[in-house]
Amino acid sequence: MPRLRRLPALLLLAALGSASALGSTGRPLSARAEAFTLPQETGTSAWENRTDLGALELTRLPEVGPPERLKELFLRVRDARDWRWREMEQFPRRLSWLYPADGCFLRASFMAQRLRDWRYPAPAQLFAFGELSFSTPYETVHWWYHVAPIYLSDGQPYVVDPAVDFREPLPLSRWIRKLGSEAESMTFAICGAGAVSPEDDCSQLRSSWNPRERYDTLQLYLAEEWYALETLLGEPPERVLGEGPPWVSGR
Repeated sequence: MPRLRRLPALLLLAALGSASALGSTGRPLSARAEAFTLPQETGTSAWENRTDLGALELTRLPEVGPPERLKELFLRVRDARDWRWREMEQFPRRLSWLYPADGCFLRASFMAQRLRDWRYPAPAQLFAFGELSFSTPYETVHWWYHVAPIYLSDGQPYVVDPAVDFREPLPLSRWIRKLGSEAESMTFAICGAGAVSPEDDCSQLRSSWNPRERYDTLQLYLAEEWYALETLLGEPPERVLGEGPPWVSGR
């Protein structure tokens, strides 16, 4: 298959509101480290609710049930290959698990929506702030924040984050270690299922993101995932984005 034409970076940034314009436009803030900008104060934002790990009220997280049910929902959300990509409408996509460089806010938003649609308990969203880094087989990416859904399972906190670990939901302590920083140097916030950006009202249970704009942003990140893998693999990535993702192929 011929390579798809990549959107110019400036067009991508314009569509996202630029890498530093961000929550004030109603769009989520980019998680890339180089895009760091202090969120505007709102009085109730995830940013303003950040605290040390030991001060998190973990016992108030939504309970999903036994580990078997947690693993079931994790696999279901990871493997759902039913997102339409306009550039290749005959090729359904998963969320951009293989593009961890950015887009955690988008994945968290759509995960929360799908889990609710499937009648699982609505998750909370866990934010981590700090000088974060995450290593893949191809590269190390850097973030100033990261966000993913979190539940209690049999009273223990687990993070649902296939972009960080595509094998299983992670106990909170393991998830933190994968973010490349000591917990003591990080701050955290637990917010409602609809809060996915540091500027979002931490109490919101449903997304306030314009649905059309959110879907358009999904298209951009699906394209970025494709192009990044195409560059790393040296060939169109139908296999890894189709029937042979790493958790199936072992590569």
